Amino acid sequence: FILSISVSIMLCTESITRGLLRRSNIKPMDIYSNQWALIIGVNQYPNFQQLKYAVEDAKSIKTTLLTQYGFPENNIEMLIDNAATKEGIQNAFYDLVEKTAKDDAVIIFFAGHGVTRQNPGSNEDLGYLIPIDGKNDNLTRSTLSMKTINTFSNEIPAKSVLFLVDACYGGLASAG
Repeated sequence: FILSISVSIMLCTESITRGLLRRSNIKPMDIYSNQWALIIGVNQYPNFQQLKYAVEDAKSIKTTLLTQYGFPENNIEMLIDNAATKEGIQNAFYDLVEKTAKDDAVIIFFAGHGVTRQNPGSNEDLGYLIPIDGKNDNLTRSTLSMKTINTFSNEIPAKSVLFLVDACYGGLASAG
C-alpha cells in the first residue's frame, strides 16, 4: 500500500528550510504548489481501550507542520476524538481529493487503534484503522480498511502523499 504511493519528503518555507534543501538551495515552491495535511488522533474510544497520547501526538504533528515545514494552517484538517468518526474521516479524504492539485504535497497522520483480521473471503490478512465510532464486532461497516484507504489515496491528485500511521497493526498499511 505505502509502496504504491509516491512518497517524498515534505518541504518547508524559504525562511525555515531544513536539511538537504538548505545546502542545495532548492525552494519548496520549486517542487510543490501547495501543502496539505489530514491529522487524526483518537484517545477516547467508547468501544476499545482508551489511549493516552494519540491526541497529543496529532497536535504535535500539526505544530511541527506549521512551524518547521510551513504548511498553511487553512490547509491542515484536524480530526480529534469525537470529530474522528468514520464519516468525518471519509469526508476529509473527499476534501483532499477535491482541493489538492497535481503539484501538491499531502501528509496524512493517524494516531489511534488499528486491528488486523483474516479477510473472510480469502486467506489474506486485512488491516483496519479504527475511528472513534468503530466497533470490533462490525469492522467492515464501522472502520476504514487499508484497501479503502488505498482507494482514497489513489484518488488524491497530489504529486506526493505521505502516510504516517501510529496504530497497532499499522504495518499492514504497507500490504494494503
